[in-house]
Formats: sequence, structure tokens, C-alpha cells
Amino acid sequence: MVGYFDILPLKRNFADGLINGDYDEKDINADHILGIHEMNDAEYIYFAGIAVEDTGSGKGCLHGAYLIWAAMLYIHIFYNKSNLKKILTIPTSDCGLRMAEHLDFSLEREGKLRKDGYDIYSKEFNPIDIWNSLESNTELYKRFDANAYDKAFQKFTGNKANLPINV
Repeated sequence: MVGYFDILPLKRNFADGLINGDYDEKDINADHILGIHEMNDAEYIYFAGIAVEDTGSGKGCLHGAYLIWAAMLYIHIFYNKSNLKKILTIPTSDCGLRMAEHLDFSLEREGKLRKDGYDIYSKEFNPIDIWNSLESNTELYKRFDANAYDKAFQKFTGNKANLPINV
């Protein structure tokens, strides 16, 4: 394993409290996360972060780019036909802030107004914009095997992947 990303579909009342600063990331527990059969009802998802092995190396940077790309693909596939309105993130490092800025997240609420002291950022969900950002990273897009992805997705879920390209 070279790394992972965490994306959590939040219940609306908890997401509102997270934005307002009543809650912070440490407060998230199973009661605040929608189950697999409810995740299409999510209006908010929380992009908790990405962890990469060998963070400072060239290899680590490449793996980080792949993981960001994969996270956006995950969001596009699993939330494309959902009620999703916003993607939230709370960067706690310079690297996390750069990632949020690179993905066009906007400041939702300043940290001085939140109990944890960290700024919270959001991005309006637009499946076309997300797909365009995936496609615009031509190096990663060229390496993406839609047929292999669709096969794996079908094996796991029993459904075809919801990709806006022909497979």
C-alpha cells in the first residue's frame, strides 16, 4: 500500500455543526456518518485527507497525485447521481491547504470562529467540473483503464461504473 484517502458521507445536522464550528474532526463518529445504503442521500461529504508513504520523495508526490485523482474519481462515481451539494475539508497542514487550493476549495468558515481553530473549506459539487478536472490531468487520465475499472466495479457492486466515458 502506498497510501489512502478518507471520504465520509455526513449526516446533515452534523455537517452543519462542523461548518459552524460546533464540532471538529475529532467529534466524527459512526453516528454522524451515513451508511452505505444511505450515502446517496448525503448532502455533504467530508474529505478527511490523504496519507501517502514517502511524503517528501518524488515517488510520494506521484502517489499523492494518483490518490487525489482517485479520490475525485470516487466522488464522481459514487455521488454523481446523489443529493450531494458540498464537499468539505479541514486542512491541518500546509500540504492539506495546498491540496484544497489546487482542487478549488473555498474558505467556508475561518478557524477563529470554530472550536478547533482550523479553517474549514468547501467545494460545490458539480459532477461535470469534477470529471473535467480528472480529464485535464492528462498524464493520469491516459493511464486510467476504464474497462479494468468497470470490471472491478461490477465485481464489487454488481453494477456498471457510472463513468461519463464509453467502456
